Amino acid sequence: MMAVVHAEIVEARRINYHISHTGTNRSTQIRAWRDLDRLSRLFERIQMASYTVDTVIEAPRDVVYSIFADRENNGDFLPISTRLKSAGTTERQGVGAVHFLGLGPLGVSEQIIDLVPGERIVYKIVAGAPVKRHVGTIAFTDAANGTRVVYTMESEPKLPVPSKVLSLGLKALIGAFVSGARKEAAKRA
Repeated sequence: MMAVVHAEIVEARRINYHISHTGTNRSTQIRAWRDLDRLSRLFERIQMASYTVDTVIEAPRDVVYSIFADRENNGDFLPISTRLKSAGTTERQGVGAVHFLGLGPLGVSEQIIDLVPGERIVYKIVAGAPVKRHVGTIAFTDAANGTRVVYTMESEPKLPVPSKVLSLGLKALIGAFVSGARKEAAKRA
């Protein structure tokens, strides 16, 4: 994986050098614009990643929602610790609340930015990860045999990471959270 990242960085540097050291004749400018277009496509592959899990958890929606919404206590069923760093503006774990998720002092701080009880939770990472932007959205609807959960993470790293590699990381994060929530829901239902 690191070799792929390194190769893409080397290619980006080569193209950047070529563009900045071109002469003013027409064919050189055309070549530089083509290289600029290739550089743009290269960074599109590196920058943004998204992953979505769409699953049904066999428990009533209020139970499933309460598991995901109680981020302060998610450490009870996740392999990490969680704690509330600061309360929300109107509710303890509501909009504006910041939660820490991690191991010891290492981890991320997430802030709730949108909350519709029983329907949707949206959070963003505000500290602890090398990202320009990371947003998680968890949506809940009724399903025939439980609650449909659609969990999406979108992440834009500060470091050059291929989107396929980042997507695998997002898949693992969502998978761990959904798996833990599924087991917790089975206990509570």
